[in-house]
Amino acid sequence: MAKVKVKGAVVPKEATAASRPDLFGTRGQLTPDGDGGMDSRMLIDKPEYATPEVSQVSDGFYVGDRGLPWHVALSRMLNTPELMKDAGRLLTGDEAFVAAGAFDVDVVNMVTADGGFLVPNKYATVRRDTGAPLGVVGRTWKPFQERDLIAFCDELVKSNEAKYETAVHLYGGSQFLISMELDHLDLTVPGDPSNLKTYLLARTSHDGSTKTGFYITTVRVVCKNTGDLAMKGALSEYTIRHNVVDPGARVAAAAEALQIAFAGADRVKALTSHLAMAKLVDAQVYDILKATWPVTTSDGEAATDKQSRHVDRAFELYESSPNLDGIRGTGWGVYNAVTEYVDHGLTYRGRNYDAGDVRADTILFLGGHDTKERALKLVLAATK
Repeated sequence: MAKVKVKGAVVPKEATAASRPDLFGTRGQLTPDGDGGMDSRMLIDKPEYATPEVSQVSDGFYVGDRGLPWHVALSRMLNTPELMKDAGRLLTGDEAFVAAGAFDVDVVNMVTADGGFLVPNKYATVRRDTGAPLGVVGRTWKPFQERDLIAFCDELVKSNEAKYETAVHLYGGSQFLISMELDHLDLTVPGDPSNLKTYLLARTSHDGSTKTGFYITTVRVVCKNTGDLAMKGALSEYTIRHNVVDPGARVAAAAEALQIAFAGADRVKALTSHLAMAKLVDAQVYDILKATWPVTTSDGEAATDKQSRHVDRAFELYESSPNLDGIRGTGWGVYNAVTEYVDHGLTYRGRNYDAGDVRADTILFLGGHDTKERALKLVLAATK
């Protein structure tokens, strides 16, 4: 399929689809063009890729100078309504509440449509402003209001400064996610031009589907898939059930968990700096790749050939990828070669499922995730 230039999209030249899923999507919707812009492989007559049905976003905000969310870029290319609006700058908690279109939730009795009989032990959650239904919950469920979630975040970091960078409502408003930048935890690796920003992501639901949660993550959340990615790979998390009613105790416990997360982020900084400074020669790199895709005589000749192709192609990428300029010859370079190969060097196909879904699930949760974890352990062992 021919590439289509996304007009007006400006991205950091060092940004890759792996490092910035908020810009390029988690299903390969967009790709960097290598010159500060992006291309799309989506057919120009497929506007559904920029709809709530695909992204699950119903509304929200982002800060434009941090980059266009992938579905906003597609909307601009396809001339379809944009799902999130540009706030123009970081927002305070009060400003974020307004910009996100946040609302309060009420819990009301459920009745049958025909006779108006009460449904025992079942209640409906509804938007207070419109009365629109959001979900069905049990007797002990209590709402965690969006305004309280934002106030909770302010209390956790002891600041009322402008720091909120994105917020999204998912599934028609039944879930709400909001993230603030944590500048003091930004990750910069020697020799690597990319800068990983760190966020505090807060999430609550109004339909009984999830707990309220707080996550330290390096993923900028702009849709359901980036939210899943952020929570799956979070440096730390703290969750609250919707039947707990002591906010003071919750703030204290979450604050303690957050301090642990800060310490965890510092450990990640130390780890990546170590890998960036650790030198490896090509022979060591090839040995790490062979161990990343191990084969045995019992695997059979076909399996052995397949694994060997992975090793050779990953090594070729390691030698030639411009994304590794500045970190090639280091442990950090080897690990990033594996992640780039798994994320973008492999072809993912699905018989009964969309290929994009297969790719995302494999990379985030299944074999691709396991391959990256194995490579990291091998690189650490080689650079002790």
